[in-house]
Order: sequence, then structure tokens, then C-alpha cells
Amino acid sequence: MGKKAGILLFFAAYLFLFSSCPSLPPPEINPDLKITEVGSMYYADAGSWIELYNSGSTDIQLSQYKIRTHSVMRTSPYSYMGINTFSLPSLTVPPGAYILVRGNIVSYLTNGARIVYILISPNTVPYWEDLGFVELMQYGQTIDFVRFGSDTTTPTTEGWAGGSAPALPNSAADYGKSLARDGSNTDTDTEADWTVHSYGTAGGPNDVTSDLDADLDGIPDCSEVSGSTFAGLPLYDWGARTGQKDLFIHIDYMQSSDPGVTPRKEALDKVVAAFAAKNYYLHFDVGNLYGSGPSNHNLDNTSHQVPFNQAAALGIYGSAANLYDYKNTYMNLAKKQIFHYMLFAYSQELDGSGGSSGIAELNGNDVIITLGNWGLTTTPTTSLNQLINYQAATVMHEFGHNLGLRHGGNEDMNYKPNYYSIMNYMYQLNGLPTIGNANEGDRYYWYRYSRVDAFSALSKFKQYLPTGNFTDLHNNCTDDPSVFKMDYSNGNGGPLDEALVNEPNGLQRSGSAPIDYNGDGDGADTNFDMDLNNDTGRSNFTDYDDWSHLNLFFVRTHYGDLSGISSPAVLRIWSDPVGNDRQEVIVETLTAPKLD
Repeated sequence: MGKKAGILLFFAAYLFLFSSCPSLPPPEINPDLKITEVGSMYYADAGSWIELYNSGSTDIQLSQYKIRTHSVMRTSPYSYMGINTFSLPSLTVPPGAYILVRGNIVSYLTNGARIVYILISPNTVPYWEDLGFVELMQYGQTIDFVRFGSDTTTPTTEGWAGGSAPALPNSAADYGKSLARDGSNTDTDTEADWTVHSYGTAGGPNDVTSDLDADLDGIPDCSEVSGSTFAGLPLYDWGARTGQKDLFIHIDYMQSSDPGVTPRKEALDKVVAAFAAKNYYLHFDVGNLYGSGPSNHNLDNTSHQVPFNQAAALGIYGSAANLYDYKNTYMNLAKKQIFHYMLFAYSQELDGSGGSSGIAELNGNDVIITLGNWGLTTTPTTSLNQLINYQAATVMHEFGHNLGLRHGGNEDMNYKPNYYSIMNYMYQLNGLPTIGNANEGDRYYWYRYSRVDAFSALSKFKQYLPTGNFTDLHNNCTDDPSVFKMDYSNGNGGPLDEALVNEPNGLQRSGSAPIDYNGDGDGADTNFDMDLNNDTGRSNFTDYDDWSHLNLFFVRTHYGDLSGISSPAVLRIWSDPVGNDRQEVIVETLTAPKLD
């Protein structure tokens, strides 16, 4: 008898014996996995989210369960695909753990320790509006169920005895809201278990008891008082207070010997001080890098050092590390609704070369700082000063994009001399000049000499920068951080018309000193035409009140909470430059300056 025939005979005998035995018992159902929260959404290509909780005392294997709900085509045209059942991937859910199940809005998203993405190939994802339902199933049986709004869908087997829970908020400004159980996860299988919340607590207990946010910082006041928590996070213990605007940033940093990649406490202190001067309270969490407690920017008392990759990107870019993978793996999921995520990485260039100092989402919540291979050292004093000042200025600049600021404030127009802000490339790494100083215009001279001279033969500007180096600037990046000036603009500068340049008005601010824009040596010329920012056009440059226009509450819009709006005009050209969250990204082109 041949080998193949023998195998077939064996299986025939096995099937005969199996069929003659009594029926095997059905697999055991585990009802301990619960639906505890359902996130609001609006756009069809957003990543819907469902929070699940293991209420039992043993591990649960997620792949034994499925999600049944309404669905939509994730790509245009966004066609309704009816009710579908989605398989869940393999993931161990420990007792007492919360996880998120999200629609896989782009095909290459990777699951994290407490987050998984679901899709019916090729393009069907979960979707609901103000009405809908979510059913958790195991082996064909209903384990948990919630129906909301005017939806009338019934569970597959049993487990729902009431009507419909309240409708979810449904508009472009209603992201970050949710339908949730109470803090005890009460489960009576009726609509009475569910309440609409203005502050979703994805990834943690539903412990927000009030929607009041009198200080308008995006954190409910009830989570800013002693003894309270937000999704289990002790925000009060970490510095949040009612009556003040609080912002939180989680920082991870790659393991590297390059000092540009490890955050300096002095740099973070400087950014905190800049915000505090305008009554904004910024709280960094860099783990146990410097010591214990919030004064050392340590909120969770864990290591925030993450594996090295010589390149990093917001999404998929060749062999670069994907920020969103790092975020899903290393940041506590409960922080998602409150914390911005900042990764101190080495470079954005695949070869590890010293390119742009950072990149960030606009009106989003994710930032990469890339000061590796910039030649930065910890050698006292000027080299260390430069390291601290570069880190501080870049963090404040990139975080400004998260808060809604562009390189021209409310516009993408860069190098406007009168836009007196760290968001302006003219001032990002060099810092802000002192208004009224005789050298008030030296940042402009540096820009013309170092970045324009090669193209337009403006060597006459070298008279203002004898060595052609940023060390010629007053209050420059190699000075003590206490005199390095960085700020967002207060909008008090007047307009600067390139068709009618007036040198005596300097940077168009009160007390400004004259600036020799045309380089003829006197700073006294008026009403002349000149392309000041070298964009070949003529514009009337305006200042912008940055501080009055900061968007503190990133989760409330499509930009920050879920999947964002892509604008190809400002995106770096990658296969999909923003992967997970897909917010609009501000491209940075400023690279390491020459140090000689």
C-alpha cells in the first residue's frame, strides 16, 4: 500500500469512530468579557472604537470572540455594507484589563498590547452614526449587547431586555464623546446601563462623573480634584487643577548614545516655563529618566526608553520606525484621550543623516523630535547650551503644530520677519531677538546670509554677521538657556508689506529698532519693494496672536481623536505619511545648521 493510500485509510477509520461516538459538548462560553464603551464618530473613513473589559479573574483569549455591528466601505465611495460580523485577532486580555477594538481604516495598522484593529477584507469596517448597535459574540452566542438611538436590531440569541440607549452625538465636532456604562460597569442588559458622556475614557474605567469643563482645557473639572481619576489616571496628583488650563505630553525616547535623542530636563523645564508665563500648565511625562515625581517630569514612574531605529516616521516610510506602533506599544492606552505623544527619535532620513529637527500633526496629538546626528554634545558650556536650547525650541515649535499653529501662525507663509514666534523658521533654532536691541534684525540677516546668499549673491549682509555664523546673533542658541528667548507671538506686531518696506519700523513692534532689510548699510530706507522671504512673490505679512488661538482639546475633532484630514499640499510624500491617526502633517525642512 502506498503512503498516500495509508494516510487516507487512517483518516477514514478516524472519521468512522468519531461519528459513532456521542456528540461532543459545545465549547464553554465565557461571559466575563463586556462591552463597556462605544465611541462617537461622524466620517465614514474614521476608525470607530469599542472598549471591552475583562470582568473575570482569569485571562481571556480575544480570538474566541467576534463583533457584530453595522459596517461601511472604508474607501470612497463610502457605501453602507449592512450588518457584518468581524473576527477578533489573538490577544490575551488579563483580568481587570480594558482594551480597544477599532476599525482598520488603513490596511497596515498593527495591533498593540491593548488595542486591535478589525476589518473584513478588503475594505469593510465597523460604522455607526447617532444610531447603531454593537454585539459581542462567542461561538455563535450573544455575550453582550448594546443598542442606541433609533436602531431596532435585536441580539443573535439573548442578552438584551430593554429598549434603546440614548443616541450618540453625531457631528464633525463630536469626536471624543462616548456611550458608556457607569464606573462599576453595571450590567442589567437594558438601556438603563448606558449614558452619553462628553469625555470618553477609552482604555480605562468610566470614572468621569460630570461633563463640566469651566477652564476649557479639555479635561472635565471632576477629574482635576483631589482623589479623582480620569480613565484611572490620577491627573490631580500629576498637577491638573480646576481653574487652570492643563496640557499633558507623554514622551518616549529611543535608546541612543547621541545626546540629541535623550530629552534634557533643562529643555523641558524651559518649555514648561514658557507656557506658565502665559498661564498654561504643561505636564511632561518622561518616566523615571530624571528621578521621581512631577517636578522631575515623572508621572508614571516607568522607563520611557524605547528601542532604537535610525529613522522614524509618522506612519509607513521604508524601514523607518512607525511612531504609531511605538505609541500603541509603549504608552498606556488610558492616556490617549488626554496626552499628546512625543517620540524623541534619531532622524527622519532612512540613512540616519541629520535632517529635519522634527515633524508633527496639525491640530493632532503626535510629534517626532529628530535631533540625532546634528553634532550636538554635552561639552560645557556653549555646546551643552546649544543642545538644551535646540531641544526646547524644537519641542515648543512642533507642539505648536499640535495646538493648531502653522509656520505663519494662521497660514503656511514662512520667514515673515514680523511674525515674532518660535513657529517661524527665522526664530525656531536661533531664538527670538530682543525688541529694541540694535541688532534686532540679526535673525533676518542670518536668514539672508546663510540661506539666501547662495542663490542671490547678497554677500553684503556679511557685514552684520562677521563670521557668517549664528554665534554672531545676540541671545543666540549657544548662550545660557536663561537668555535664549522662545515664545509664541501675542499678535502685537504690525503688518510688513513687501511692496512698501519701511526699514525704520524694524519688526513692526512697539519699540522696534531699524533693520537694514536691503543691506545698503543705513536702515533708513522707506517704501521700497523687496522679496523679504525669498518666495518670489510680494505679500503683506501679518503677525498672529498664537496664544489666543491654541487648540487645547485635540480629541474633539476628526483631526485629533481618530483619523484626521489629510491635505496633500502639506504632506511629506510617503506611501501614507500618517498611518494610524492620519492627521494633517506640517512638513519641516529646516535642517542642522553648519557649525563652522
